[in-house]
Amino acid sequence: MRRALKLALILAVVGVAVFTVSYAAFSALLAPKPPRITSPTPRPLHGCRGLVLIYDSLYRDYPNKTLDELLADMFRRHGYCVKMVLGGRAGLVQLAGIGGYNIVVVRAHAAFNDYLKEYPYGLYVFTGLYWKEAERILGKSKLEDLMRAGLAAPAVPLTWAPRGRVLANLTKYERMAQHMKWYLAVSPRFFESIVTRLNKTILIFFTCDSADDRALAGYFLSHGASAYIGWRGKVRPEHLDAALPVLVKYLLATGSPREAVEKLPTSLRVDEETNATLVAYVGGRSG
Repeated sequence: MRRALKLALILAVVGVAVFTVSYAAFSALLAPKPPRITSPTPRPLHGCRGLVLIYDSLYRDYPNKTLDELLADMFRRHGYCVKMVLGGRAGLVQLAGIGGYNIVVVRAHAAFNDYLKEYPYGLYVFTGLYWKEAERILGKSKLEDLMRAGLAAPAVPLTWAPRGRVLANLTKYERMAQHMKWYLAVSPRFFESIVTRLNKTILIFFTCDSADDRALAGYFLSHGASAYIGWRGKVRPEHLDAALPVLVKYLLATGSPREAVEKLPTSLRVDEETNATLVAYVGGRSG
């Protein structure tokens, strides 16, 4: 990506993945207005208890069709209509429309920016679109508008293997990034600019660092979400996939996001290799 890789910035250094975001993507953050992204308001079909979105952009790197089908079946058995978008079909439009759903499950790569002050603070969520695909679908001009507004950036997940090892050699991982596919990722400003109202939505963000962004959780709760469930710290994909169906099981059984998290055994609520912990924010509090 031109010479931007020489200035690649590591946003997360511990866990199953390392995320770098191109410096050039944020060369100009301020735009007069955020670009308009619209999503058709989903409407519940006759006889449905409510609407569920399963947004699985992680499917592109860690496909788990069995998990997605299991989740969809669990929700349908409880009377919900389910929309499922996987891999490269998981783009901006679905994220822009999360306010129209009763329950949203996001399974995705993510990274947290809390020290690069010149960039939007908080959680960056990867879509399932490679950057080049996004250019074809949205157009370069649209992507440039998104970047100028600080809503999006090209980002790459780098596979991380050594247990407990903190990466120090940035140059090595810049070289690795040259051989990886760059994704379209959205910043917290995307949600704050595009998602203006939620319909008592329960948001389940199964990504790294999702509960570390308390400002984003607070934004969702103050704009109509009933709960925001996420992870503090880096969590492995295999642990996400073990915990998610059990969480959904308890959520459907109890109707309480907080109780569903509390019912999880510690072995699922905490990733023992990374110490990531699942928490629920409800009414501005966590548990």
